[in-house]
Amino acid sequence: MDSDQKNGKKVSPQEKMSPGRRQYLEIKSSYKNELLLYRMGDFYETFDEDAHVLASVLGIALTERDVGAKKKSSLAGIPAHSIDNHIKTLIDADLTVVIAEQTSDPTESKGIVERAVVRIITPGTVLETTILDVGANSYLVSVCIENNSVGLAYLDITTSEFNTQTIKIDQLKAELERLQPREIIVHENDRLFLENILVVPKLLRFVEGSVIDFQDAIGILSGINISINDIREQSLAVKAAAMAYRHASETQMGHLPQITALKFLFNDDFMLIDGRALRDLEIFTSNGDGKSLFECMNETETPMGTRLLRNWISKPLKNINKIKYRLDAVDLYVSNVDVHSSTVNLLKNISDVERILNRTRTFSCNPRDLISLKESLRQITNISVVSHEILNTLSIPQGFPDNSKLINLLESTLFETPSNTPGDGSVIKNGYSKDLDELRDLLSDTSNAILALENNVKEKTGIKTLKIGFNRVFGYYIEVTRSHLLNVPDSFERRQSLVNSERFVTAELKELETKILSARDRVSVIEKNLFKSICTEVNSYSDSILHSANLIANIDVICSYANVAMGSGWIKPKVNTSFDIKIKSGRHPTVESNLGSTQFVPNDVDISHIGKRINIITGPNMSGKSTYIRQIGILCMLAQSGSFVPAESATIGLVDRIFTRAGLGDDISEGKSTFMIEMIETAEILNNATNSSLAIMDEVGRGTSTYDGLAIARSVVEYIHNSKRPGFRTLFATHFHEMADLSNYMADVYNLKVAVSEDSDGITFLRTILPGGSDKSYGVHVAKLAGMPDEVINRSWDLLRELENDINPTVHPLQMEMDLDNETYLKNKELADYLLAADLDLMTPIEALNVLNTLKSKLDSSD
Repeated sequence: MDSDQKNGKKVSPQEKMSPGRRQYLEIKSSYKNELLLYRMGDFYETFDEDAHVLASVLGIALTERDVGAKKKSSLAGIPAHSIDNHIKTLIDADLTVVIAEQTSDPTESKGIVERAVVRIITPGTVLETTILDVGANSYLVSVCIENNSVGLAYLDITTSEFNTQTIKIDQLKAELERLQPREIIVHENDRLFLENILVVPKLLRFVEGSVIDFQDAIGILSGINISINDIREQSLAVKAAAMAYRHASETQMGHLPQITALKFLFNDDFMLIDGRALRDLEIFTSNGDGKSLFECMNETETPMGTRLLRNWISKPLKNINKIKYRLDAVDLYVSNVDVHSSTVNLLKNISDVERILNRTRTFSCNPRDLISLKESLRQITNISVVSHEILNTLSIPQGFPDNSKLINLLESTLFETPSNTPGDGSVIKNGYSKDLDELRDLLSDTSNAILALENNVKEKTGIKTLKIGFNRVFGYYIEVTRSHLLNVPDSFERRQSLVNSERFVTAELKELETKILSARDRVSVIEKNLFKSICTEVNSYSDSILHSANLIANIDVICSYANVAMGSGWIKPKVNTSFDIKIKSGRHPTVESNLGSTQFVPNDVDISHIGKRINIITGPNMSGKSTYIRQIGILCMLAQSGSFVPAESATIGLVDRIFTRAGLGDDISEGKSTFMIEMIETAEILNNATNSSLAIMDEVGRGTSTYDGLAIARSVVEYIHNSKRPGFRTLFATHFHEMADLSNYMADVYNLKVAVSEDSDGITFLRTILPGGSDKSYGVHVAKLAGMPDEVINRSWDLLRELENDINPTVHPLQMEMDLDNETYLKNKELADYLLAADLDLMTPIEALNVLNTLKSKLDSSD
């Protein structure tokens, strides 16, 4: 018969495949662009091109497998027990992983085991605890753009946090840099815009087809509690939230029980800090070997607290009452040292309640997770007692819920030290289930029965060294060494031959084995079902548990703030709605942490609307200008986040946004030089700052020639001072000492300088900021301090003197303009602008005469 014929009928290629191959291809057809991990026994296998990808990414062996019809497929696999170790590598390789599990019991299945996809793993939907950063959220972000507005939603399926907001399109980059998302969902139409503003474009996942409709979005979110009533005014935010929820739900095959509420945020509630400011102020990463601000501030004891601290620091408040509430809370713990100490000790024993609960909600937790939850809830109860008076003073919303019933449930059902896998009989306590207890008794009896049988066989055969053992392949057996084989009765049935012994079974042993294995199987089924029912009961307390976790996170951050304040001598700042920023003996927290408090030189700050709106700080490089201006931004952030600050006193007028222009950098890939980036950053400040903003500008104009740089630096300060737009608070550090003369002509410019001690041996930076301006740049001095060869230093002095003589600083073109009083300068500038605007090439003689006449009239009126 032809190999393609069966009973006279032609056989299709599909029919010639093995059943397993047909099942695999059927599942794979729905996930053509994803990596399919197909469960086969104790392994997750990949086939065909997927096998090549898996082998390449993980560096494992690539083999082949017979798939029927005399054909083979490429094969690569990983042990099921080690999958968590490999998921991160696969996700980091920009792969989407699809998990197909066995959904029927192989021992009961007739024919091929049933399989189905149970989960799709993308960067923003990772659940594996070994991959997650315990101190940071794992955000899935979605972006919905219309005109100049953006709906921005972010979801963490590991903690249940789900927020959405509407922002301006020019704020999107700053928010994405702050959130540090693991994955971003955006419609295909907005691909180019997002790719242009992202540092890591591979985070993007694109939605094809029509843009999501508002009514469809409402339907997607229908089962979720929404925090505002009039959602139509937030339609973009609603659509973004629906995009995020739909994507997350699809990866969990429609099962997303941990997401129950959506919170609407409003950007007006928070200070805006973009990624550049976060980097320049070293909020989360240090530019050197020292600590970041977050590392200096992080004395939290729980993962929830660590995540919340990151949120508070990156999103300082603008609501005076909320800021005062946090500051008062810190003050209460600072003033009650014993209560603070007791609370911190209790916090140390609290686990990651949020993520444990969400593993419970998805039935992916283990028994030890529930024991950790129980112990954490006990400690939370103790904290509510220890901090009772403080919590009452703070008027904690709703207070701590009563979790005693849940604690008692877990206490009565689970062993104190259960195994990590339900089903082996050592998870559920005795007395909770009569059926389970009887089966365990039976297993205990059969264990004794095995021992009794072994003794009985030894007695009958006279083989004192025989023993009864067990393995997963052959089950129970009687093992006899070769020296005693002549004494083995004929009733013994040989099961396995080894080098030094033989293994046998008897009818009696088979009967006992059947009874034991049946009992074990029943124990496994009952205990697994009981554990799942306990998880379901725990889930009914979800709201209470999450509320407790949120309160603990808040207390943890407040205690951390208090601990830093007490340990470093920080004070409670005053925050108000004024324009002024006044700080006495302020210190830079991270620099002081790295140097030590005795080496750091504190300095005062005085920024006010009249006379001191623009502080120009002159002085040589490396003298401390940058530290000074950055520390002011950091202290404002800390105060508005609710923290005490390193100073003798501090009054902070609310800041809506911190801008920074600091440091050197380029972007060769996009053809942007150091100077171009410097100018782009400066332009962003000038175009977006409001009268409530704080601009920290360090060495504007440094990236080009001296004259160009000085001209640009002066022009920028003039623009900030004279602009019709509301003026913003500015800290302008520069080594152009000529900039100090601007205070003579601009009422709101105030000069500060870095104190320098100069003698015959050179200069010493005193790190003290004083009123007034520097009269020189000290560039050659700094070169000498850096260790330049004497030959270079001496030649530099010679060249500097030659240049100064050639230029004749007393008639420097910029200085000549500055020598005019401000009114005359502005009038002359008006006349010059008028003349430059005239197009002489296209004028008729009559038009030229009219220009001259107008110019004469303007000159006459200025006399």
